Amino acid sequence: IAEQLGVRHVLEGSVRKAGATVRITAQLIDAQTDTHLWSDTFDRELTAENLFAIQDEIARAIVEQLGEIIGDAATPTVSLDAATENLDAYEAYLEGRSIYYRRSAQNILEMVTLFERAVTLDPDFAEAWASLSAAYGVVPGWNLGSPEEFVPKALEAANRQMLDDLENARRTQLAL
Repeated sequence: IAEQLGVRHVLEGSVRKAGATVRITAQLIDAQTDTHLWSDTFDRELTAENLFAIQDEIARAIVEQLGEIIGDAATPTVSLDAATENLDAYEAYLEGRSIYYRRSAQNILEMVTLFERAVTLDPDFAEAWASLSAAYGVVPGWNLGSPEEFVPKALEAANRQMLDDLENARRTQLAL
């Protein structure tokens, strides 16, 4: 993989969830020597309130370790913006995205349902609206619905996503 990407180091990891606990493992590998330079396991209780705090904490820890190991004196800061604070909406979104990338005639409508659930649970979740728009857009291509029915739905979801993005940008400007 490193050779194909033209990189010396590879960061790999996994995420596993059991009940309310999430375990995230990460390891840095020197691809030239196939040596593990660093690895860590992060076990955290997963709640809607701390989902993005966990992502931020782990991303910071990884970037800090990368800077120390690789020797980058100018280690960048990491900041993750929460797309939603609703864990159920986020899970539905992630499941929908997974289906989107491996879609087939058998799972297209399930994907649409998951994205619809995500935006129902959090109507301000812009990424879910964008994905719902894309999902609606592919339904006619799989002969699972008519363009007359799904193209307007796709446009409506895309417009909602753009409105949410504009509102988020406005809030960011006000905060500055």
